[in-house]
Amino acid sequence: MTDTGNLAPAEAAGATRGFLMGLSHAASTFGLYPAEHPRARQALGKLQEAFAVALTARQTEEVTLLLVDDDLAVDHEPWQRGSVYAAALRKAMTRARVERLTLQLGVTGEELADLLQALAGAYPATSGEHIQIGRLAIGDSSDDGFGAGLEGRIDALRDGLDLLAEDLTKGFAQLERTLWQVLETTAQQDRTFALLAGFREDGQNERLWRHSINVGLLAIHHGRALGLAGEALHGLGVGALLHDIGYLDFEGRMPSPALRRRHPELGARRLAAIEGMAEVPILVAFEHHLAWDGRGGYPESAARRPGLAAQITAVADCWDMVLQAGATLPYPARHDLAVAELQRRAGAMLDPFLVASFVERTSATE
Repeated sequence: MTDTGNLAPAEAAGATRGFLMGLSHAASTFGLYPAEHPRARQALGKLQEAFAVALTARQTEEVTLLLVDDDLAVDHEPWQRGSVYAAALRKAMTRARVERLTLQLGVTGEELADLLQALAGAYPATSGEHIQIGRLAIGDSSDDGFGAGLEGRIDALRDGLDLLAEDLTKGFAQLERTLWQVLETTAQQDRTFALLAGFREDGQNERLWRHSINVGLLAIHHGRALGLAGEALHGLGVGALLHDIGYLDFEGRMPSPALRRRHPELGARRLAAIEGMAEVPILVAFEHHLAWDGRGGYPESAARRPGLAAQITAVADCWDMVLQAGATLPYPARHDLAVAELQRRAGAMLDPFLVASFVERTSATE
């Protein structure tokens, strides 16, 4: 155990917190971007700086992280169980099947990059000159040499999207550009994104592809603010990403308004035919144009109140449609138009509480 008795406790704790935050953020970033991407390199550099500060503050030449009964410990001392970054780090270590991780003075950027890619699920975690791994059974015959495999990589990407939504501070106007960069590097990693890729095969559907990504992240951001987490948040995110998947049945054609009203039913049918597809995305696809109180919208045959995930998606859907329609206007003008449209629909098609909550979030992040 590290002796920090001669240090100010706040100094040692602050340096440790900075290191753990840097490691958590870097692992998530390596799940979103390839190792050579500028954002990945930037996260790696910040991690190296934070680790050096932690070693100095703790007066030690190494730091050991342990998973003990699903809790994270630093040099055998339990660490802030409720913190978001500690939870994300626990999850990454569990996914990579790492139960003990020691980083030593002199660790290189290349060694750290290999570790971060392993925590992101790209391949097995292995020990090196300055990194020691105590692990569960990493790399069995079913992994084909890729350790945690594709499932781990997909989980890492999802974690990264959640953290990206949580850390969004530059306003909703940045969503399209930010998530576009993310998806360019992850589109081949997840079946969800593979489904969305159909929108990009035809020029007329490019707008729908961008719209789907925007609505997905908007819904995740709003859902987290409302207290959703875990499977509920993930189901909402996938459902929002795929809410307009029914438009693929039109094969790039611009259908009549009457035919367009069939896309919720077509989308739900398409998703229901996929083995293993969860229920929430199917319901979101089917319900996102139903009135919040069950008294209108379409499909007309449904005549029921939509679930919470579909209602959250409907608010994000309306917001992004207005922003896209006013693409030639300055963002403040588009923002005001979108707020006005949400408020116009509140109480009719959209839940007034969800509208108020969403509008408050947009104002808070500007």
